[in-house]
Amino acid sequence: MNRNIKLLYGFTFFDPFMIVIPLLVPYLGTHGIRMWQFMELQAVSALMILCGELPSGLLSDLWGRKKTLLLGSTLKAVSFSLLPLWNSYEGSSSTTSRWGSPSA
Repeated sequence: MNRNIKLLYGFTFFDPFMIVIPLLVPYLGTHGIRMWQFMELQAVSALMILCGELPSGLLSDLWGRKKTLLLGSTLKAVSFSLLPLWNSYEGSSSTTSRWGSPSA
């Protein structure tokens, strides 16, 4: 039980850092995404986080917090791995919305 609490504290400490964002701006810039479009992508991500709060709480109640956090981390990893497949703003938008959902 004590180990799980330490893991949960570590997870909640490092998850909001989003260390990839400073690398994401130049990467998307090489694909023709302008700064205002990047800000729109961040707004889409924030909107998906907002819309996913209630369902994530429900899933946490039904499946348990540990399984829900594992599912969210897996979905976030999959969405990051799909990012190189898109070379357009629309594709980046769909990927950004997918990685915003598990952050809820």
